[in-house]
Amino acid sequence: YQRRVHGDSIQLQMEPIAVGIIKEGWIFKQSRYLKSLRQRWCVLDTKKLCTYKKEKVYSDPTETVSWKDIQKVIENPGDDSAFTLQTPKVQFVFKSESKEEKKEWVFALNAIVICFYAPQTILLEGELFLEVVAKSEWKKGDYTLTRDELKMADDNGSEEVLDVSQFKSVNLTSESTSSTLRTFKITLLDGKGFGYLCKNPSDANKWMLALKVCIGYFGWKLSQFTLIKSSKDASLNVY
Repeated sequence: YQRRVHGDSIQLQMEPIAVGIIKEGWIFKQSRYLKSLRQRWCVLDTKKLCTYKKEKVYSDPTETVSWKDIQKVIENPGDDSAFTLQTPKVQFVFKSESKEEKKEWVFALNAIVICFYAPQTILLEGELFLEVVAKSEWKKGDYTLTRDELKMADDNGSEEVLDVSQFKSVNLTSESTSSTLRTFKITLLDGKGFGYLCKNPSDANKWMLALKVCIGYFGWKLSQFTLIKSSKDASLNVY
């Protein structure tokens, strides 16, 4: 389905939506009862957070947390690599392999919280360069991302706004080991694409994570709408 979201209304048209993994990697998770740390392969996709015993073996998760149950992410004081994920019933304690990894997990999970509970909050802002294919050049702009909009302002005072609900996917298109430059592409549901260049690798990772979460949110919202619609349609066939 293609999603067109305006406020709380959703119109549906036939068009596949990209679903994929936002972030994955090894992490230590505190067990519920013994409180011991156990290494798990942690996967955040566009619907849930899961932990597994084996790397890239996506069956029999030891824990599953739906997006809608992620309420708060707390950075643990006194430990640069630990954080707590708060859900309605349970608090999960995680410990990353590095401070940098923890920052990425916390950033991605906080982005989910913002999408559900504070949609007008700025997820990310900074300098990007938009690819102008016709001129074979990159146009500098100051970009601001919220759940619903990607806004650009250039040095001439002009602004452009993209509707995030129309984003289908975002993909890294280049990563040079000899350069700090990173480029990625946003593809829209209508097939159009926009290329962007980011000068800082860590900032590029943040843009990728934030955009994937936003795209995942609208996909999640559509899936919930589809479930409700299917249930209503099924009820009409009960005699």
